[in-house]
Amino acid sequence: MYSIGLRKEMLKGKADLTLNADNPFSRYVKLENDFDNGRSRSTNTTYVYNRGVRAAFSYRFGKLENKPKRPARSIRNDDQKQGEGGGGQQ
Repeated sequence: MYSIGLRKEMLKGKADLTLNADNPFSRYVKLENDFDNGRSRSTNTTYVYNRGVRAAFSYRFGKLENKPKRPARSIRNDDQKQGEGGGGQQ
């Protein structure tokens, strides 16, 4: 199975038109399974019809100007102050 696609940028980079095709040159994919256990034999043939076409249009409105806020203060590890060495016991 395979796919091919085209994309065209339009309207000064604000819009895209995309066209994709799945398996455009074959009607189906043929899958064959053979089972043989010594006493009997079985053959299974499956045809998967997986041809398709997709079109998409996307348009970008404006610019994203909101930047994530930085934290007001950084994390401080002050659970044990200088000179206190309690050893973790209460």
